[in-house]
Formats: sequence, structure tokens, C-alpha cells
Amino acid sequence: MKSRAKVTGIILAGGRGSRMGGADKGLVKLQQKVMIEHVIERLSPQVDEIIISANRNQVQYESMGYAVTSDNQNDDEEDKFAGPLAGIASAIKISTTPLILVTPCDTPFIPTNLLEMLYTALEESSNSIAVAHDGERIQPLFFLAKREIINSIQDRLSQQQPRVYRWMESLNPTGCPFQLSPPILKH
Repeated sequence: MKSRAKVTGIILAGGRGSRMGGADKGLVKLQQKVMIEHVIERLSPQVDEIIISANRNQVQYESMGYAVTSDNQNDDEEDKFAGPLAGIASAIKISTTPLILVTPCDTPFIPTNLLEMLYTALEESSNSIAVAHDGERIQPLFFLAKREIINSIQDRLSQQQPRVYRWMESLNPTGCPFQLSPPILKH
């Protein structure tokens, strides 16, 4: 890939795992590794830094050698799981790059050219965000964006509108055709 701006990879691992009986999806084993290790293995060559957004088992995630943040920085158990949009905002606040690449922890076989494809789409548009599109719909947890999106996220969260899909629609993102392998674990 030609010279590009630096990118932070944000891996979302903050869910309650309610559809898995409360299991932490990022720490579920698949082929001798936990799920997030597969994601890190594919994401790390594509980005300049990685931040993991996790609301529990933070010591285990920190042991992987990356910065870890959570949806909210307070001790209120209810606010702890504010959702992926809050997790993205929290990670952007500690990132050090002008671009962020977001991916969930439960899609272990992300494309090895995810950043390259999204970067090209973003560069060719005038938008602040490019999102993977599977031919039928956008995949809102696979996107590359300029860090300035933090303002629109904070606006949404302050209005109690935490839905990622709705937030993303409001930005009119650039779609990037991608055949993503389906998540191993539904969320």
C-alpha cells in the first residue's frame, strides 16, 4: 500500500455476550486461540496501533500487550455496557492517529486487506467514513473513519441515541464492497 496516514485499529469486545449465555466473545476459543487473537493477528499488520474496547476481563485483554478501554469510565455497573458506539468513542479518546479502523472481536477471519480497501474508498470520497458493504447492506462495525467523527458520536450519545447503524446512516458513509466472512458468533 502507498504512503498513508497512521491508523488505530479498535477491536470491539465490550458486549455482554447475552446470546452466548454471558460468555465474553473475544475470549471464546477457536482453533487453539481465543477469538480476539485471530482478529489481532490479521489486524496488527494493517494498523499502527491497536486499542481493545472491553468491559470485563480487562486484565486478560491487557495481557495481550495493547491498550484497553471500556464503554464508560465510571464504576456504575449499568453504565458499564453502554454499547459499541460508546466503546468506539472511548477508544478514539485515547488513540493517537488521525484515522481509526473498527472491527468486532467475533469475526476472527477479517480480510487481510480490510484497511487497504476502506482507505482507498475513503480517499476517493469526500466523506469522513468508509464502511464495508456486503452487497445487501452496510456492515456498521467494519469501518475506517477520520477521528473527527468523535464529535458526531458524542452528540448521539448525549441525545441517548446509541445505535451504531442509525449514527452511521446520519453520516452518509461511503460504502466499500466487501465479502466479509460471517461472524462466528452472532451479537
